[in-house]
Amino acid sequence: MKLSVYLRFAWVFLAVATLFTSCTDDGTGEGANPTVQFVAGSNYVIGDVEVIPGSVIQVNLTATKGDSDLKVLTVKEDGTNIALERITIGGVAANANPTLLFGADKTSFDYVIGIEVHGSLDAKTYSFEVEDESGAKATGSFKVTVAGTLVTMLTGVLLNQDGPQGTGGLNLLTGVGTGSADASAHIKDEGIDLGAPSNAVNWIQKISGVNGSEMKYIVKGQNGVNESFTFAGISIKEELVDLWDKGTSFTVSNVIKVGDFVMVKNGTNYFLLEVKEVNVTPNDNADNYKFDIKY
Repeated sequence: MKLSVYLRFAWVFLAVATLFTSCTDDGTGEGANPTVQFVAGSNYVIGDVEVIPGSVIQVNLTATKGDSDLKVLTVKEDGTNIALERITIGGVAANANPTLLFGADKTSFDYVIGIEVHGSLDAKTYSFEVEDESGAKATGSFKVTVAGTLVTMLTGVLLNQDGPQGTGGLNLLTGVGTGSADASAHIKDEGIDLGAPSNAVNWIQKISGVNGSEMKYIVKGQNGVNESFTFAGISIKEELVDLWDKGTSFTVSNVIKVGDFVMVKNGTNYFLLEVKEVNVTPNDNADNYKFDIKY
C-alpha cells in the first residue's frame, strides 16, 4: 500500500479544535446514541479535500458510546467497504473492515486512520460509521476529490553522441533525437571512450543534462520513494513535482541500465524517464537507449 503522503489540501472551510462533518446518528430516538468526531490537527482531514492520485489521507477519528457499548467501526468509500490494503489504524495495516471493537475501545476510542485515496480523477464520499451493540449508528463523512493534470507519454531514442552528425541529443517534449549540442535537446549521450580497444566496448553508456536541464535518479525505497513505485503508476503532472523532490541529483549518470528511472527538470517542465532498452552495436557508433517518457 502506498504510504508516501503528497497531499495538496484545499480546505473548504476552517475548523475549530474539533468539528462534526456530515455526522449523523441512526438511532431509534430512544436513549443516547453513539457519537463520532473528526479532530483537527497537523495534516488531518476534517472536511472536503482535494488531493492527487496515490495520496494517503489521515483522519483523527474519535467515538464515544451512548447507552450501549460500541461494537464495530466501518470505513467506506461511496457506500462500499474500503479494501484492507488501503487502510491503516494507528500506523498499522488494518486487519478487518468492519473492525470489531474490544476492551476500552467499546466505551470510546481515538484513532488515527490512514486511507489511500481512489485512483480515478473524480470525487467520492468517505464515511466512518460506528455501530453499537443495540444497532444504533453514528457516521462522519466528507468528500475527497482526486484531481490533477494528466501527463503526456511518449517514447524517445537517444543515440551515441559519436554516431552520425545530428545525433547524441534528445528532445524530451517531442521524443525526437537531435544533435548533442542542439538548442532543443534536454539530455545528451556522453559518447565513447577513445582509449577503449574497439567499437564493441568503447561506448561509455552515460547521459547528462543539456541546455539547463537538471537530472536526478529515482530509486525505489530511497528518499521516500515507495518500494512498489512504477512508471505506470504516475498519471498526473503534480505527481512528477513531488517525485522530483525524492530524487538523487547527478551531473553525469552512472552506466545506464534497463529499468533505471531518471528525472529531468528543465524550466517548469518535469520529465520522468524509464530506460526500456540499451542497444549496443559492436561494429559502429549507432548505439542507443530507448526511453519511455512522461511529463
